Amino acid sequence: MSTTARQLLKEGRQEEIWTYYCGYLDLSMEETMKIQRRLLHEQIQLMSGCILGQEIFKGCKPESAEEFIETVPLTSYEDYAHYLLEKKEEVLPEKPRCWLRTSGRSGEYPMKWVPYTHRFWEKAGQNGFAAMVFGSASKRGDIILQPEDTVLFTLAPKPYMSGEIMVDAILHHFPFKFLPSPEEAEKMDFYQRIEEALQLSFSEGLDVFYGIASILVAIGRKFEEGSGDKKKYASLLLKPKALIRLINGIINSRREKRALLPRDIWQPKLLAMGGMDCDIFRETVKYYWGGNPIEGYGITEAGILSSQTWNRKGQVFFPDINFLEFMPLEEHLKVKEDPGYTPKTYMMDQLKVGEIYELVITNFLGGPFMRYRVGDLVQIVALEDSEIGIELPHMKFYSRADDLIDIAGFTRLTEYIIWKAIQESGIQYTDWVACKESRKDKTFLHIYLDIKSSEGEEKAVEMIHGRLAQLDADYADLSKMLGIKPLKVTFLEPGAFQRYIEKMMNEGADLAHLKPPRINPSPKVMERLMQST
Repeated sequence: MSTTARQLLKEGRQEEIWTYYCGYLDLSMEETMKIQRRLLHEQIQLMSGCILGQEIFKGCKPESAEEFIETVPLTSYEDYAHYLLEKKEEVLPEKPRCWLRTSGRSGEYPMKWVPYTHRFWEKAGQNGFAAMVFGSASKRGDIILQPEDTVLFTLAPKPYMSGEIMVDAILHHFPFKFLPSPEEAEKMDFYQRIEEALQLSFSEGLDVFYGIASILVAIGRKFEEGSGDKKKYASLLLKPKALIRLINGIINSRREKRALLPRDIWQPKLLAMGGMDCDIFRETVKYYWGGNPIEGYGITEAGILSSQTWNRKGQVFFPDINFLEFMPLEEHLKVKEDPGYTPKTYMMDQLKVGEIYELVITNFLGGPFMRYRVGDLVQIVALEDSEIGIELPHMKFYSRADDLIDIAGFTRLTEYIIWKAIQESGIQYTDWVACKESRKDKTFLHIYLDIKSSEGEEKAVEMIHGRLAQLDADYADLSKMLGIKPLKVTFLEPGAFQRYIEKMMNEGADLAHLKPPRINPSPKVMERLMQST
């Protein structure tokens, strides 16, 4: 069994935690690529001895990374579904420790099963804990997380990745205290878990948050809007620790002549989040909670892939959980136009600053996926960070590959850009979806908003269009060239998304399918959403 922070703490070797979990940041690009190549060679040996690997290799057995890229075809879940959906462990390179569930966006596989070996599970947890160390640190070597630090449990339970990795695997590495406990949390639905977690944290404190930014924003708004409601806090009167925390918070908020906010109640050591909404809501989270959130990136098929470091710049890839390839956006678009086209991919030491790439991964440590197209686009923002002495490339999540909205072949809008434009427009909204639509030979972006303010639809078009033009130069150029606003906004009745969610819950929908996808939801989903108005 590999070393864990638990073990190092028990042996009085706390100073070694940083080196063990975060030391890869001191590697050169050459040293990092040696790790990538060595672990890829080990994985090829494993795969060549199992039925699944033999199917994918199609008779070849590559001896180098270059030969691997040249001879092994790119894959998708379709290449594994006949085995993984039925959990046929006998065809895999290594016996799984657990099976994780992930929900596809749409299409043939709305639900997928993904096997994790013990080694892969442990490494994913190690990377997750490393990201938490970065997020709580102020400098290299800084370890401020302590045993029994409390974590707000707002994650999906097992068999989803967040429950299996961000809870079980991280607890394997470090003795956090989840509120509520994982055993209790699994008995509750998502909203009950959040409510119970908040109630417990009034007494127990809140040291760590890991989840999505929109939850922190929603909690903050709930505080702000209900800070004058004395009945809301009546249950805390019989809990001395909670009452003291509340009184101190009220005193602090009144001193600053504003509503009671979460930052008056708690001062978390760490706010760790995944998803593009972290960047969109970063300033709002700072206002409500007082901390600067750290971003990480992971997917079920690949584990925890990357994290920002303590200076909150671009994310750095973990080098020892997947072999990483990068398909340039131009190559991705060629494949989209011609599925028979064989695209070029590049390794981590061949990347260019500013370029956008589709990510392709090969699992290490006995995982099943080989040259697997994960369906995400990332952008390389730097090849190093001289400020803190990191010689490895930095990236940011750019978009889901199938979430690009192409307008007139001139501009490609991402979910991030659309969301940021809506957020910065000043319109008070609850949620949104957007579609590419065409009428009378004209293509435009159609945004459907669940609003909380009184602006008219034409005013909303002006406000969002203005932000889109500032955020995306190609969108601005298109508007100027054609003399139009390629944008339409439709207001849904307030509460439409909540009613949609409730309807899906009543029908027993999978957790990941409770909300409609934000970009290009299917006609069926749009019909159901409109019926919820």
